[in-house]
Amino acid sequence: VQHTESSPCDSDTDGDGDPDVSDPNDTSRNGQCFVVNAGMGGPDADCDGLSDRLESILTSDPNKLDSDGDGLDDGLEDANKNGRRDPDETFVMEPDSDGDGLSDGVEKNIVGSNPLSGDTDGDCIVDGLEVKDPYAKGTGINTDPKNSDTDGDGLCDGNFADGDKCKRGEDI
Repeated sequence: VQHTESSPCDSDTDGDGDPDVSDPNDTSRNGQCFVVNAGMGGPDADCDGLSDRLESILTSDPNKLDSDGDGLDDGLEDANKNGRRDPDETFVMEPDSDGDGLSDGVEKNIVGSNPLSGDTDGDCIVDGLEVKDPYAKGTGINTDPKNSDTDGDGLCDGNFADGDKCKRGEDI
């Protein structure tokens, strides 16, 4: 729980003497967000959803929403707030979790590719090579990293076959 949310276990989350149900102020403590999380709760200076204590374990910056500068807030990257990089999460201190040349935020928010898979469409061309978009900072060949047959001609973008979708032919 953070910022303006109250804790179900504490009727006065911010400790100001006013019960949460009638508190005219937010439920932060001294102007900072506060995270209620079993064993990892406490102040959250940057209000990203990860307590400062948890950020010290992750070696992320407790004063920056996005410690690695990849375009995703730290609290989104450690979604379950357990302080570990789980298989379905990007890492708060790695701007390009899959190493394909596109930041996690660009993949998730702009391109729509998978920031945990270097080759989202499985066409044997790394996502960062496919994207040719100055905003996404790709230097690529302008194929779609989410579609193994970008132009729909039956030949795969990369040199492989994708089941019934396209045949081997390296159409780039």
